[in-house]
Amino acid sequence: MIIRVFIPVYNPDKVALKQTLDSLSFSYCGNVGLAITVVDNCSDVVVSEMLAGNSCNLIRNDTNLGRIQNWNKCLEIFRREARDNDVMKFLFVGDTLEPECLSMQSQIMDRGFDVVSSAHHVNPFRGDSYVMNHSDGGDMIITAKEAVVLSQIKGNWLAGCMACPMFGADVLGDIEFETSMSWASDWKFWTDLMARAKSIYYMDKPLVNFNAQHRAHFLATQSEIQKQEEDFMKGYLSEISKAL
Repeated sequence: MIIRVFIPVYNPDKVALKQTLDSLSFSYCGNVGLAITVVDNCSDVVVSEMLAGNSCNLIRNDTNLGRIQNWNKCLEIFRREARDNDVMKFLFVGDTLEPECLSMQSQIMDRGFDVVSSAHHVNPFRGDSYVMNHSDGGDMIITAKEAVVLSQIKGNWLAGCMACPMFGADVLGDIEFETSMSWASDWKFWTDLMARAKSIYYMDKPLVNFNAQHRAHFLATQSEIQKQEEDFMKGYLSEISKAL
């Protein structure tokens, strides 16, 4: 197994990117390999200089594909490069992983689960950090039907922070992020992924650190779009739940 971590970037903050990469350098992966790919969406800054000294592969798009299409580019590369039981994880600039995250999650995947996710620390725009945990106590093993129903109750619980889940190529299939959506594109993607899964494992240990400071500008522009797409997702989740 190789853990393939993808970091989509556009004009990344140098300090935040270093923090993200440092967390990977401190990660323990056990007996599996680690491949880090930074997908640069045609930044105005020289990303290659920011990666000096780090063991990672840089892919630069010829043009700016747009934020969500760049996520799909990551999926495209993973489908092309994944072998045997390789797994994928997203990691965004400013977010970091706890040292044991990759090892613990890859061990779960090696047991035959399709998707594994976890609780995470949140560093909000203001105030103290806190833990976002969607388990009522202890780890959860749930089916696709149970996962989608939980999304109806809690929203995008699997990946409120997109660095939380780890998944394989088989469950991914041809699923992509919906480029016509903005605020809820990732929510729909993780819903589609869960619906394909035979078994999902959720760890109540916070293994990811989500830095909301780096989402401030995006979230500030999403209020009207959020309402529209949230309404769409309520209907979509209901349809998927009935179909499972």
